Amino acid sequence: VKGYPAMGKALAKSGRNITYSCSWPAYLGDNETAKDFGAMVDAGCNLWRNWDDIDNSWDSIVSIMDHWGDYGPTLQKASGPGHWNDMDMILVGDDHYGKMLSIDEAKSQFAIWSICASPLIMSNDLRTVPDEYRKILLNKDVIAVNQDPLGKQGLRLTKKGEHEVWYRELSPLASNVSRVAVALLNKLGNSTATLFVTPTDVGAPAGKSVEAMDLFAQVPLGVLPDNFLEANVPAHGVVMVELAWQN
Repeated sequence: VKGYPAMGKALAKSGRNITYSCSWPAYLGDNETAKDFGAMVDAGCNLWRNWDDIDNSWDSIVSIMDHWGDYGPTLQKASGPGHWNDMDMILVGDDHYGKMLSIDEAKSQFAIWSICASPLIMSNDLRTVPDEYRKILLNKDVIAVNQDPLGKQGLRLTKKGEHEVWYRELSPLASNVSRVAVALLNKLGNSTATLFVTPTDVGAPAGKSVEAMDLFAQVPLGVLPDNFLEANVPAHGVVMVELAWQN
């Protein structure tokens, strides 16, 4: 553990703009509440691997989502501009071990990693990424959620389960327009499920008209009828929207 601050000091003395990725908290066990993230920031760490290594499977992705959901409030406090919790690499279009996530699973990983402000680090041969997966990786609207300048990590709104709702507060479009990104996740279902959330659950004041944008389809959905967001979500899939309202 002492090596991380020493390396951070050496990098700072170099005078170069270097992004310092640490695996420090990954060696401190499962309990995120027992980890001294302030010391990692002081050591110059810009991002850190918190937990288990990912492998190319949906089960692995689910375990990481569950960990981030369970420790969300603690991890949210540790994260911010210049220092991020790293959920591990993006597997979208990655064919490690002769396996590949389905399109719906790939969208789900990309969405939840973006909601959680995790670095989006690929480990692909860029020459062989299939076009369907390339579209996910190049989706500017989802990437904008990940890179939002407010830098506030999102949370799982609902209890851990088969179906979940995740959300992330975003920087305002203007002084009087608030925004939030929402992911409706059919995490463990074997078939399409109808999921819903009310905007007041994710910060919108009651009685406000709320407009929605489908981030993967990249199409506006207009004002939500009855201030109620409902969507049919495929198995292991996600529907990700941006909600906006005037204050």
